[in-house]
This record gives sequence, C-alpha cells and structure tokens, in this order.
Amino acid sequence: MLAYPDVPSNWRTLDLDAPTMPFLAIDMHKGDTHFRFFTTLTTLGTPYDITLHELHIESFFPADGATEAALERLKAAAPEV
Repeated sequence: MLAYPDVPSNWRTLDLDAPTMPFLAIDMHKGDTHFRFFTTLTTLGTPYDITLHELHIESFFPADGATEAALERLKAAAPEV
C-alpha cells in the first residue's frame, strides 16, 4: 500500500506508543452508495486447544443511521433462506 500515491507519510513509520481503538472504522463506496461500518475481531480459545486458538470471528456493525437503513433495505429485498 505504501507505494500508492498520496499515502500519508506517517503510515511509513510504526508508532508502538500510539493509542489504538478497540475497533476498526471502515468506509465503503459503491457508485453513489456509501456504507460506514466499525468492525471488531474476536479470538477464541486457549493455548491448549490449537483449533480454537486459530478461530477468529470478524463482526461488522453499521456506524451510522444511513448505513443501518441501507442494510435493512437490502435485508428486506433478499430472498428468504
């Protein structure tokens, strides 16, 4: 990613003392549609169970009302499974 133009210069230096949020904000665009999510990553298991230790669950949540409304419209239009 660092080879792309207009990448902020501070991305090139890792600051291990910088505070981090417990979630990741994601913006997605498709045509005129804009979705905003925050995502969390859950890791399960103990050091004694390698199967659970490798299991990660990433969950996406709408970060604003417009995204939530768009997801509700998509859900209503989706065929039942």
